[in-house]
Amino acid sequence: MNERISVLGVNLKMYMDRNETITWLNKVKLGLEQLDINHCEIFILPSAPLIPECIEICSGTSIKIGAQNTASDMKGAFTGEISSEILKDVGCKYVLVGH
Repeated sequence: MNERISVLGVNLKMYMDRNETITWLNKVKLGLEQLDINHCEIFILPSAPLIPECIEICSGTSIKIGAQNTASDMKGAFTGEISSEILKDVGCKYVLVGH
């Protein structure tokens, strides 16, 4: 029988600038090192421009990084949109859809 895994995520929205996000993420990373999170999957959804940097900071940890939104189209003339294909290519593991 498969064990249940809890999934915990946080959407950072636009509450923090780059420096605040990086500082917060490093504190979360340090705090999670102190916990037994073997049966928990954790994801964080930072502002889109910070996704690659957050992925780099969380490499080697169990923290997954995702996106706050994705376009419904894969390609086209959609200014400011980000396709799920691009998000996957940069390393996103989650995306918040339909909120």
